[in-house]
Amino acid sequence: MAWAGAESQSHAAILDTVRNYLETQVAPTGSDYRIDISPIDTRLQLAVCDGSLEAFSLNEARHTGLITVGVRCQGSNPWTIYARAKVGVYQTVVVLRESIAQGSVITPAQ
Repeated sequence: MAWAGAESQSHAAILDTVRNYLETQVAPTGSDYRIDISPIDTRLQLAVCDGSLEAFSLNEARHTGLITVGVRCQGSNPWTIYARAKVGVYQTVVVLRESIAQGSVITPAQ
């Protein structure tokens, strides 16, 4: 949505809203993660939001990979924009040193 006003909404504020949402809603607490958010097209100018910016996810069940996050302005001149982000979560996992038969008891040596 283009807007012909004198000022436009900061893209940095929109991207900060996306990052904050992903850090609090998607990334597991205590885990290492990486969030890469695609930049907003610099030609896009939205009205400055005189209300709050609210982030939301289109797919609440998805926590990693490519995610679309919406940001909407709740002010007097409302708008909604969608941003793409890639979320990677890094966690420690246990792996076996050798193959074992199904139903076998795993020992610390394995």
